[in-house]
Amino acid sequence: QHREKISIEIEMVESKTAFNLLEESEENSSQIPLLLSSQDEHFKLKLGVTEIVGEAGVGKTQIALSTCVSCSSMRMNTSQAFGKSIYVSLGEGTTQQAIARRLDQMVRGRNLEENANQQATSILQRIVTRFVQNQDDFQAFIFHDLPTFLNEKTDVGVLVLDSIASMFRISETSDKSFAINRSGLLFQISAQLKKLSEIHRIPVLVINQVTADFSGRESKPFRPALGLSW
Repeated sequence: QHREKISIEIEMVESKTAFNLLEESEENSSQIPLLLSSQDEHFKLKLGVTEIVGEAGVGKTQIALSTCVSCSSMRMNTSQAFGKSIYVSLGEGTTQQAIARRLDQMVRGRNLEENANQQATSILQRIVTRFVQNQDDFQAFIFHDLPTFLNEKTDVGVLVLDSIASMFRISETSDKSFAINRSGLLFQISAQLKKLSEIHRIPVLVINQVTADFSGRESKPFRPALGLSW
């Protein structure tokens, strides 16, 4: 029940059944195909945070860039306008020039109609890129720049972070407090991403690396670099 409080006006919120929520989720879920290993094996990105992990060189960045190209080549469900995608490169991985060249190759490798150059340029202009080098800049982006951008843009179809582990590496000089603070910040970032996904109806794709698992509790020798709980 909603109770009236002094000097606070509470707006009644329409109740919805679980079926209504499921219908809305399906209607607003992204129709962006996420390529796995072949053209016949993909799934649709849903709202919330989807994490892809893998060893170096298996094609994680390829999937991330391909997702952005797919989004920016499609029309949004609601407005029917072509969607924008946000690709965020984290750390000192692939260079900006290499990312730009790969995106151009992917776009021009698609079956474009007439005026292929004009179409390719239009798709590339709908892929917003951001290169973040350190944790402080990453926090400023997640908690300030990104919300501001999404409040101004209604045609964003997907947000891709590649690769989040590079922002939280533990060095030989890191003490116990660093690991504790890192864990807390990870949960804050995860909560913020889920919140933005829900508010703006945008799926979030997070690329993560793997690390060796020496615990013996898992059947596989690797686990996500930032653990399983975040």
